[in-house]
Amino acid sequence: MILRGFAAGVVGTCALTVSQRIEMAVTGRAPSDLPARVAEGVLGISPRGRRRERVAIAAHWVNNSASGVSRAALGALGLSGPAALAGTFALYLGGEALLFRTLDFERSALRPVDLAHAAVWAVATDAAYERL
Repeated sequence: MILRGFAAGVVGTCALTVSQRIEMAVTGRAPSDLPARVAEGVLGISPRGRRRERVAIAAHWVNNSASGVSRAALGALGLSGPAALAGTFALYLGGEALLFRTLDFERSALRPVDLAHAAVWAVATDAAYERL
């Protein structure tokens, strides 16, 4: 069940990455340094230059893919359908908020685009989980 959740999280991360790339192309926004900051906080590392970019990419994929395990937990509780989708979305945002708070990151308001990206991840992760 855990591997099923992780695999679903990988699918969700693929969708999230595409969503973010489209948004960045449309808005001109540069890639976020948040994944690199998370890796620095969790692992106690200080990569620089191109290595920091690679660490950010790895952290993005590992963190978001592993978040799919939350969907597996909901499945273990017997949830499916809209309730599981809503729970997946809430756990994704809640896990992110808990991680950021633990790392003492400055609080910032969620932008509508952040919620849209989270929704893309949750929908793709939930759909993959249901089909795996």
